[in-house]
Amino acid sequence: MAEPAKQFSLNITAIPEELQALKQWVAWRAIWNEERKKWDKQPVNPYNGRLAATNNPGSWGKIHAAIKHYERNGLAGIGFVFTKDDPYIGIDIDKCVNESRELSSVAKEIVDEIQSYTEYSPSGRGVHIIVKGTMPEQGNRNDKVGLEMYSFGRYFTFTGTHIEGTLATVEERSEAIKRIHTKYIEKDNGPSINRMPRPEITLSDRDLIEKAISAKGGERFSQLWKGDTSDYGGDHSRADQALCCMLAFWTGGDYGRIDSLFRQSGLYREKWDKRHYGNGDTYGQRTIQQALSRTREYYEPGQKNEHRAAQVYREDRAGVTVVDGVFKPVTELAPEFEPEAWEEPIPFSEYELPGFPLEVFPQWLQDHVRAVARSTLSPIDLAANTALGVISVATARKIDIRVHDSWREPLNIWLMPLLPPSEMKSPVVKQYAKVVYDFESELHEKIGAEVEQSIQTYDYMKKKLEAIKMAAAKAAAGVGQKNQKTKSELEYRHEIEELAEDIRTFQVKVYPKLLVGDVTAERLAGIIAEQGERIGILSPEGGLIFKLFSRYSKNGDVNLEVYLSSYTGEPYTVDRAGGKCLRLRRPALTMLAVAQPAVLQGLAGKKEYAEYRGKGLLGRFLYSIPKPAVGSRIFSDSFYAIPESIQSEYERRINALLQIDTGGVTALMQLELEAQHEFISFRKRLEPKLAANGEMAVAPDWGGKLHGQCIRLAGILHMIYHAGQGDSWKTPITLLTMKKAIKLCEDYYFHHALAAFSLMGESIKTSPAKIVLEYILSCGESTFTQRDLYRKFRGRVQTVKEMEEILAVLEEREYIHKLPTKKGTGRKSVVYEITPIRTKWTICQNDDEARNGAGSGVLTNQDKIEVDFGQNQSSSNIVKMSKTSKENEHDFSIREGEI
Repeated sequence: MAEPAKQFSLNITAIPEELQALKQWVAWRAIWNEERKKWDKQPVNPYNGRLAATNNPGSWGKIHAAIKHYERNGLAGIGFVFTKDDPYIGIDIDKCVNESRELSSVAKEIVDEIQSYTEYSPSGRGVHIIVKGTMPEQGNRNDKVGLEMYSFGRYFTFTGTHIEGTLATVEERSEAIKRIHTKYIEKDNGPSINRMPRPEITLSDRDLIEKAISAKGGERFSQLWKGDTSDYGGDHSRADQALCCMLAFWTGGDYGRIDSLFRQSGLYREKWDKRHYGNGDTYGQRTIQQALSRTREYYEPGQKNEHRAAQVYREDRAGVTVVDGVFKPVTELAPEFEPEAWEEPIPFSEYELPGFPLEVFPQWLQDHVRAVARSTLSPIDLAANTALGVISVATARKIDIRVHDSWREPLNIWLMPLLPPSEMKSPVVKQYAKVVYDFESELHEKIGAEVEQSIQTYDYMKKKLEAIKMAAAKAAAGVGQKNQKTKSELEYRHEIEELAEDIRTFQVKVYPKLLVGDVTAERLAGIIAEQGERIGILSPEGGLIFKLFSRYSKNGDVNLEVYLSSYTGEPYTVDRAGGKCLRLRRPALTMLAVAQPAVLQGLAGKKEYAEYRGKGLLGRFLYSIPKPAVGSRIFSDSFYAIPESIQSEYERRINALLQIDTGGVTALMQLELEAQHEFISFRKRLEPKLAANGEMAVAPDWGGKLHGQCIRLAGILHMIYHAGQGDSWKTPITLLTMKKAIKLCEDYYFHHALAAFSLMGESIKTSPAKIVLEYILSCGESTFTQRDLYRKFRGRVQTVKEMEEILAVLEEREYIHKLPTKKGTGRKSVVYEITPIRTKWTICQNDDEARNGAGSGVLTNQDKIEVDFGQNQSSSNIVKMSKTSKENEHDFSIREGEI
């Protein structure tokens, strides 16, 4: 289903500045609701692409963040969240604008009465008014005229298409709001359900809630009011119904006030306003209707019948509210008021992850990354991260960045791209590591004779020492030829000591190494010492890295010290056999570990996880989770080879970095003043995200190191841009380079780290459950049998019990329900029903979501990679995403843009 055409382009300049200044903005996407045959507006966190919530301030952001996310990911627009802490009220009048842009009589009356900022809605058929004032308590909507008013718990989409003739500012209009509310909402505040004579309840909301809590048995009301569903077995629907029944009693059956109070309770959630019924009713409307249908008595202040609340607060074991005649038994309810059968599905940990921002690289490296991705049919992100790893290997320990007097950062980084099998990990890493190995080979040829001579000299000295020791022993025993002059014991001792000292101080030359493979921690320390205190690991099988961490552990503890010290550049000392001591002053280890997601998945449940987190090991990696390409590739009849011009330019630049010689000392690079200021601004933005309720609360150990990672990336980018230009470290890092490093950290690695740490906490059973879910949804059926599903996945799912465990995961998350088995003879397969509720996971990817994937360098399950193997295409048009409809083509590599 194609996304509805936009009637207006976003005009931010028309949106009142006082609203723009607030951190209450979200992006939103259009999601097709098959049941309602219309588009739902799904709010999106502008920082990480996850679903936003109107009761979660951590999922909102600044307006520019919302605009950036909306534009970059091709979403539908931006929206503003109303809260209890602001004075704003949103008035929505639906279907009130004709094709000539003329307002209906009711809409014109309301707009003229309110006189505040007014704009057209995204569809062009409605209007939104933003006004300041006090929201009346009795209801908030009149469906007959399409009028809704909200002061909190909702968000409004914004177009900035200001309606001519109305004010461009937000005004205080409490009296006008009250008049409109009285005329259009109070007189039509709900369906006529079980209309008994209603008492007049004059108490304020606060006083009414206090009375409900202080009444006999009010503990249960208090628990529900706070959002505690434990008395109902965690069943949100039962708890919602119970609270509405209680509110029906206390409000005198006032439909609008029940709705208003429920929105203030801890039970309120997004589900309340979702339409789940064929007649258009929302879950909240139907819940209130059920409560009113069951209510036979109301609280009446003059009658002093508060004691009846104790009966209202009781509930039988079956979960049906039957309270001594106060409520009707459920069997008396009309058929259309059947209890809600489905809960909102609990989403898997899914992130709309951004693609690698290739524009941070100079053109020569952009071309090479694209060419490698094209030749190997692999994600752009994998090649880009591997390139960063190689450049870190080339420059680490030679140059540090001096941030200020007491703070310097090295240029070695740790990277961990996560991809499943068959994603061309080894070919990509091999392609980038080749230039390093070639450089090593050239060095071996140049100094091979010296190294061999050094080794021979060392061996000769050791053999000579043994010979002298043997001669001294014979002399002491009186063994030797007669009349031969022998040395005294003292002379032998001096000779042995002098030669032993020469051997100890002799520097044996070794063959240069820039990369190392599968070695123990102790051997790694020795190699780092031999190689000028710097080494790199580029591994296409990153799972082996975690095995290396655990080797030769002491007392069962993971041996991490050499790795941790070699990341930070701190001194490291290890006692070796024979009383020898190995000391490293400032070791530098670069690491690229391309791992399978299963390496991290479920890591939180393993015994070594606590030490990995506690010592900061997992917080040192820059994570990347590209969308897998396998299964979506289209192959041409010929193979693509990286153009010679692109490969030779890459090799020339990397060789220039490898050949940097700072005279055996670590050179220091500075930051320009403007770059310092930009970096400080980044740290200020980052800090709140590390709080207990911040975005990075899941991994403060990682987020707390991001500012240091940013400095390192700035240094690496500086060296990339100046590769082959002489002593480039003598030139300070510029403001533009710092902005590019911040872009990498803030817009890319930050969001991928959130997903990676979420993956660590996932059950290993989650991945197959996602695959099964995608399949059953793609079939378009409302039910399926366990037997048919097992046959479909036979080979991947080994046993029926394993399939049952997978289905149990989906059932726990409310994606499927097991149906009762029909009575009768014969063996019957278990039948499951699929949720009818529309969510991200229960809707086929539409064009809007495909654009998200295309703009971020990832593929959706309905997209294919169309690879053009021709020789006449430009490097920026290498790999495209092809929709089944063929309506649009998207650049799979990345959207290029200004920083």
